[in-house]
This record gives sequence, C-alpha cells and structure tokens, in this order.
Amino acid sequence: MEQTSQIAVFGKPFFPKTLISNNELLKTNTYSFPKILLLLILNISLISAPFFMSRYSTKPEDVYGYMPGLEEALIALYEQELPCTITEKTMDCLSIADTTGTYGEYQVYFLPEDLSAISIETSSIVFTTTRISMVYKTENEADDYVLEGDYRFLEGMDFSNINRLDLDMENLSETEFYQKINDTLIQSVLNSTLSGDLLLIYLAQFVQTILYAFMMSVLLLAANFRRSVKRIRYSSSLKYVVVAITGPALLACLVGLVNTTIATIIWSAVYAIRMIVFYSKINKIKDTL
Repeated sequence: MEQTSQIAVFGKPFFPKTLISNNELLKTNTYSFPKILLLLILNISLISAPFFMSRYSTKPEDVYGYMPGLEEALIALYEQELPCTITEKTMDCLSIADTTGTYGEYQVYFLPEDLSAISIETSSIVFTTTRISMVYKTENEADDYVLEGDYRFLEGMDFSNINRLDLDMENLSETEFYQKINDTLIQSVLNSTLSGDLLLIYLAQFVQTILYAFMMSVLLLAANFRRSVKRIRYSSSLKYVVVAITGPALLACLVGLVNTTIATIIWSAVYAIRMIVFYSKINKIKDTL
C-alpha cells in the first residue's frame, strides 16, 4: 500500500529564481492555492499577450494584403453614390435594398432579406442592417479571409456623398481621399470587434493552459508508480506545474512581440522540456513533496 513519508521542506522560494531554477521550483509546494490561482491568471495573460498585440496591431493595410482587390471594389462602390446611410448602428438603403451588384472583383449584397439564400462562391461584401461581412475567396477554402463587424464606429456615413467636395477634403488628391475613406471604413470594422476578439483569445488560452496544466500535473504523479512511499502529492504537483509555466510564458510573451507563431512554439517546447527535467529531479528525492 502506498504511504506518505515525511513531507519535504526546502525553505522559502525566491520568486524570480523560480522562473528558471528547478531547485527553487521545489520550494513552491508551500504556496497557498489563492497565490497559485493568481499566478495561473498571470501566466495565461502572458501567454495571451502576443495574440493580443497581433490582433490589436492589425491595420487596414494588413487587410488589403489579405484581400486583394478590396480597395478598388470599395472605390467603385463609392463612385456609384448609393442611397445608403448609417445611423444609430443601422444601415438603411433606399431603392436598392435586397439587391446585389459587382464592384471590381467583389460581389456586393445590400441588405439581403434572406442571408441563408446567399451562396458565397466569389469574393463578396455583404451589408446587412446591423453588420458588414467581407470575404476574400481563394482556391483553397482554408485560406479564405473573412472580416466582419458592425457599424458602431461608422455613425453618419452616407454612401451617396462620398466625395471630396461634400466631405470638405478638397485639399487631398483623389488617391489620398479614397485611401483615407477606405482606411476609416476598414479600421472601424476592425475596432468594432476588438473587445470581443480579445476576450475570445483569452478564453481560448485559458482553456488550453488549464488542460495543459492538468495533463502535466497528472503526469508528474507517475513518480508514485509502483512505489511504497508516495513521492509527490497531487496538491504539490498542481502547484509545480502552474509555477513552472511562468518562465516559459514570460519568454513567449517577449518573443511574441516579434513573432506570434514562434512564441507559441517556444512556450510549449520550453515548458515541456522543463517538466521532463523536473520529473527526473523529483524522482531523486526520498521524502514526499
């Protein structure tokens, strides 16, 4: 029958050193669970930070790169002086509601009554009463790019008066004018979903990190396999895996400011390596952790 020997005591941990030192990590089994919970939230925030920055820094020029021909399609749309206005986060179109037209390389739908009847087979822009959806179609559906949002930051936009004279922008060249209007429209759509996107990013990282930590905490219990004396308690295992995340998460956060993809790989790889090394270390300890 598995027994618990004397509980190992290593002294008080010095937090900065726990980021890289497994000797200091051993001492963190004395941390209270409220502290572990706070550290878990910090870890998830660090892991999420590069994704936050990537989403927050997305600019209209990035969207144009993902959606070739969008700028030209929007300009062609403005030039038609369409009877559509946005007021109180709602678009209203006189005479052209529930119609469609081709503008540049994009099929544009105006206030369709039945969205389910629309089959997006080519690059499209869909204006509904409360939302706008832009889709760039590629040969591989997985590579399609979609930009969606609402009209909350486009209050007062009147598609029948998008010209330099009516908007008092005669000091701008035609190219500069349309660039400014396009950028305003796209940035407004991006900003309309920013808070929701950031929340989804955090929730996704929260679930992923919780599952990863749970899996690692269970794996550490393998140190008890076929031993008469328990090497590690589950409470200690859980504390170790949470504290061990902080170092790799901080590293990933810093790297992620430059490259989000590499940061994701780094934190997972460095954390896995650290836990493997730590597992071999706890196997050499005689007392129960």
